[in-house]
Amino acid sequence: ANSYYRLEKHGKAIVNYERARKILPRDTRINFNLRYVRKSLGIKDEESFARRIIGYFTLLEIFIVVVFLNALTCLMLYLRVVAKKSVSFSSILTVFLIFAVVFGLMTYKVFDEKSVYAVVINRTADVKSGPGENYKTEIVLEEGQKVGVMSFKDGWYAVDVSGRGLIGWLNEGDVERI
Repeated sequence: ANSYYRLEKHGKAIVNYERARKILPRDTRINFNLRYVRKSLGIKDEESFARRIIGYFTLLEIFIVVVFLNALTCLMLYLRVVAKKSVSFSSILTVFLIFAVVFGLMTYKVFDEKSVYAVVINRTADVKSGPGENYKTEIVLEEGQKVGVMSFKDGWYAVDVSGRGLIGWLNEGDVERI
């Protein structure tokens, strides 16, 4: 990624920083470099608060916490109901609610990891109204812009341009999947 940045191939640098961030989400150098390249291109950080939280952890880490909280909830219920120990209902409810929130975050993370994203790697890319050069250009994206990939047809990606509510088509040569 650093080499691409030095070669002024900023889109490819962003693609590779994003790939590295999937493996090491808390690496400060990766995150700093990714923010730096985006900022140098004038790209605003459009990640939602939930995505930032989820991006901080790997799916395995979240899964381990879910399993632990589930086991803790079951143990507390067992102690209260079967063993007749004094475990307060409010503490059981609190652990269960934390479990439910973390489980929801894990579900969000699973769906996010299944989502496909791509980054514009050319200086500009025309978002067309259909899969082909003969369709109308709806908008022009700049290098480094991230888009959601919905499908692929005849060398064209159907994309969701985040923050603009626009769904269009990009030539596969203009973008690289993360």
